[in-house]
Amino acid sequence: MPTPPTGSTSPQKSSRHWNADLLKVISIIGVVYVHVSSRLSADPSLIPDIQSFCRFCVPAFIILFAYFTELSSRSSEGLRYHTSRIRSLLIPFFFWSVLYFLIEANWSKLTPSTLLTTHFSGFGWAGQYFFIILFQMILLFPLLQKLAGNRWTAYGTILATVPLFIWLGYFPETSPPALQSLSLRPAPYWFAYGIIGILAARGKIPVIPAWTLPLVLLLPLENHLLSDAWIRSDPYLRPAVFLGSGHRHTRLSFQNAIQHRKHSLGVEDG
Repeated sequence: MPTPPTGSTSPQKSSRHWNADLLKVISIIGVVYVHVSSRLSADPSLIPDIQSFCRFCVPAFIILFAYFTELSSRSSEGLRYHTSRIRSLLIPFFFWSVLYFLIEANWSKLTPSTLLTTHFSGFGWAGQYFFIILFQMILLFPLLQKLAGNRWTAYGTILATVPLFIWLGYFPETSPPALQSLSLRPAPYWFAYGIIGILAARGKIPVIPAWTLPLVLLLPLENHLLSDAWIRSDPYLRPAVFLGSGHRHTRLSFQNAIQHRKHSLGVEDG
C-alpha cells in the first residue's frame, strides 16, 4: 500500500474541547446569576430555587481545572508545570485582593491579623476563596492523580463525599467551630470533583444512564427542605449539590468527549 507523500496535508480535527467550552459559558452565567440575583426584579420567591440550580458552577470549574491540568501535565515536567500555574494565578489574585483591600479596608481597626485573615485568605472579595481552593488543588494535584490511579481510592473518595456533605450540609452545628470558620475553603471538600476531572481526562468516566437526569431536581428540593428546617449551611457543601452537579458535568460535558477520545485511541467500551 503506497505511503502518502511526506509533504501532503490532510485535514486535522480541531483539538478544541467544545463540550468543556459550553460548560464554561453556562458556569460563568451561573456564577453571575448567583452574585447579582438579589438585585434583579424577578419574583424573590423564585430566586433561591434558581440559585440552587446554578450551584453547579463552582464544581464545574474545579472539574474543568482538573481535566485540563491532567491533560497538560502529561506533556510537561510536573513540578515546573504546577509552579507555572501557581505563578499565573498569583497575578490576578494579588491585583484584585490589593484593589479591594484599598477600597474596603477599615483602616482604624486594621491589624496584621485582620490584614491576612480578612483580606488575603479567601474572605475578601467574592471570588477570592476560589483562588485559595485552586492554590491548594495545584499543590495537592500529585496526590489527586495517585488517588485517581486506583479504582478503590478514586471511587472511594467520590463516595465518601456524600456522607461528608450530609454531615456538613444537614448538621452544620455539630462540626468543630474551627472547621466552620474555614467555610468551603479546605481542599478535601473538592477532592471528588478533582478526581472526576482526572478520570474524564483519562477516559475512565463510566457511562451514566439517561434515566438518572432527574437527580438535578434534588437541588431545589434540598434547598426548600433545609430552608423550611432553618438549617443554614454552605450551599456548596450539600449532598444534593454534589450528586446533581457531578452528574450533570460528567454527562453533559464529558460523555461525548470521552467516547470520541476512546474511539480515536482505538479503545473499545467495556
